Amino acid sequence: CERLDVMEIHDPVSLKDLPAKWDPKQKMVFCIERAEATPILKIDIREPFAVLIGPEGGFSEAEIGFIQSLEYAESVSLG
Repeated sequence: CERLDVMEIHDPVSLKDLPAKWDPKQKMVFCIERAEATPILKIDIREPFAVLIGPEGGFSEAEIGFIQSLEYAESVSLG
């Protein structure tokens, strides 16, 4: 991508503990597989945001529901 800067990567956090550590003013881009979601190339990237990616095989249905209930999370499709 020819970026000259390195993204900031934090230590892993339990999904259930994430909201307590999150600044709700920052958008979370949630990469979801096998679901209807906005294509990642169509999201607004003018403001800082974080990307949430899941484990190999994807998130469970319960995890997806939990993440989608967060007001600052935006589901996106990678494909």
